[in-house]
Amino acid sequence: MAQEKPVKKGRKFHAEQQRIEAALESGEHLRQLVPLRFRKIFKKCFWSVTVVCLLWGVASVFVLKHLSQQNEDVLRQGWAAWIALLLLGLLWATGVQLIYFIRYFYDIDERSIIIRKGVIAQSEVTLPFSKITDVYVDQDLLDVFFGLYDVHFSSPTQSSGKAAHIDGVDKRGAVLIRGIVLERIHREDDAMAAQQPAGVERAQKTK
Repeated sequence: MAQEKPVKKGRKFHAEQQRIEAALESGEHLRQLVPLRFRKIFKKCFWSVTVVCLLWGVASVFVLKHLSQQNEDVLRQGWAAWIALLLLGLLWATGVQLIYFIRYFYDIDERSIIIRKGVIAQSEVTLPFSKITDVYVDQDLLDVFFGLYDVHFSSPTQSSGKAAHIDGVDKRGAVLIRGIVLERIHREDDAMAAQQPAGVERAQKTK
């Protein structure tokens, strides 16, 4: 995966980030403010459709061998049913990705970022800002083709590594999410730094 170079941040970018920050404060979700791109479905369907077509193609060799021994009517009906099965497989593959896209959720609050994914049984990861060690944007080959970007959040917890990313936003959205999360991390660090001297002072008084 290629890591994306930083984007120049001008006045419009900062104004947009402040607008999103204000909307988050008013209760709107990050998923609504910085949405996934619909073309993410096409990217996901590419792999699903490829797998379905490959399996169908391999199985067709055995089906053809069996049907070639039948009469013309059975051959025609058999191929019609077999093609209908392919269409159902393609419909299933597309439907699964559409449901996945609709149910994909992410949001942030003052303390953490929440990411929820899944078609039926969803997995959810909550990453406190104090645990995030890095935020970076990257792309794979299909992302480059479809103009999509992934935002990754590094943390010491390995179990959350696979789920700790938002994939399928455009370049502007990726930079905005990264900027907002980094801003929250800096706030968290400043709050912890402000509390530390008071704690040290109290410890010294008790000696």
